Amino acid sequence: MSKPAKLQQEMFSLIEDFQNIGLTRIAYCEHKNMAVAKFYYWQNKFREQSSDVPYGFIRLTPGKGQRLTDSLTPIVLQYPNGVSLQLPSGTPITTLRTLLSLT
Repeated sequence: MSKPAKLQQEMFSLIEDFQNIGLTRIAYCEHKNMAVAKFYYWQNKFREQSSDVPYGFIRLTPGKGQRLTDSLTPIVLQYPNGVSLQLPSGTPITTLRTLLSLT
C-alpha cells in the first residue's frame, strides 16, 4: 500500500472513531494530539468519498404553495444522516451558523 493510501486509511479510521466516541471535534483532536485543521481536512475528504449526498451549500426553495419571503415559512435543516430540524423563520443567524456547523 502506498504511503498516501495508508495515511488516508489511518485518517478515515480516526474519523469513524470520532463519530462513535461522542466527543467534540476539539476534545477529540486534543485527545489524539492532532491539529483541528487537519481533522477538518480529513473529515471533508471522508464525507466526499462516503456519501452520495452532496456536501456544501444547497439552494433554498419554498415548499409547495409557499413563498420564500413568507414570514411564517419555517427554516428546515436536513443533515446528511437524515436528521431534520424545523426552526421558526426568525431564528437568529448565530443559532443557524451553530446548527450548520454540526455534523
